[in-house]
Amino acid sequence: FDFYLNNDPNFTYEIIDIGNNLKQLEIRDINNDLAIYHSELLRQYVFKKWYLQYMIIDGVDIPVPVDGSPFHPEIEFGHTFDPAEANFTGNGGCSTYSGTNTFASDLRIATLTSNAVDMITCNTQAQTDFEAIYLDFLFNTSPETFNYLYINDNDTIIFYLQNNENNYAIYGENPPSLGVPENNFLDISIFPNPASNSFSVRSALPLEKMHIYSITGSLLFTEKQPDETIDITSLSPGLYFVEVVGGNQRSIQKLIKE
Repeated sequence: FDFYLNNDPNFTYEIIDIGNNLKQLEIRDINNDLAIYHSELLRQYVFKKWYLQYMIIDGVDIPVPVDGSPFHPEIEFGHTFDPAEANFTGNGGCSTYSGTNTFASDLRIATLTSNAVDMITCNTQAQTDFEAIYLDFLFNTSPETFNYLYINDNDTIIFYLQNNENNYAIYGENPPSLGVPENNFLDISIFPNPASNSFSVRSALPLEKMHIYSITGSLLFTEKQPDETIDITSLSPGLYFVEVVGGNQRSIQKLIKE
């Protein structure tokens, strides 16, 4: 109030289009001090629990699998004392995660930094596949930067995250009621598992590409039209994720290197 009431009555103002359908109002006094407003209450709608509905990866819709067992991937943002920083918790459906994130003050941009991912075994292969895709989306690199958008059309409230590769995670206020059965994912098997120096892939469809990720989401290996036998002598012993794509379907398997 002191800015307006105990000041020279002459102010200048400017309205700035800052993108993403946002406008910024700047009111300036004779001392060049500013009062800054935005055309929406930024970020307040973010601070709640969001349930993942489906993902769009490389242009392919991947619904959350619902096969009768509880599986509700989610993310929840919480306030901190710093208005530019928040914390988040959530789960991939089975495994839990937590971390901190920052928001750009004038754009719908969030940067997530994972502090912990507690890996827990899922009940079905469809759940395992989906969770690996979701965790890779969130934490492929750390920190990971996303555009975010909130849509409220009175009937449906949607919140989504978009990464730099134009892949999406679409959330709603409630868990999805419909999903896809396990056989809608690429049916493959990898063996032996655990493996020492190599493993083989068996699939009914021609393989288009393969990626191997570390437990933290780092990409360690990529191959287009991979051979049936993959050499892993360069990998250290431990747990890895193997992502295989074929016929617009994908599967992510856990691999143990001895």
